[in-house]
Amino acid sequence: MFMAEPNATDSVVAAATNHPEILDRALARRFDEIVEYDVPSGDAARRYLQGGLDH
Repeated sequence: MFMAEPNATDSVVAAATNHPEILDRALARRFDEIVEYDVPSGDAARRYLQGGLDH
């Protein structure tokens, strides 16, 4: 989730949770954009980690 303040600041707020089902909908409405990611498969997780370790 990302929240841009309605004022003139250059701030960005990022929030993350492993339990989106317990979040209040009012909280989600305060964010301009919501980006959801699924849990990667075991193979995908290994590729992500290996790619990060190679750089």
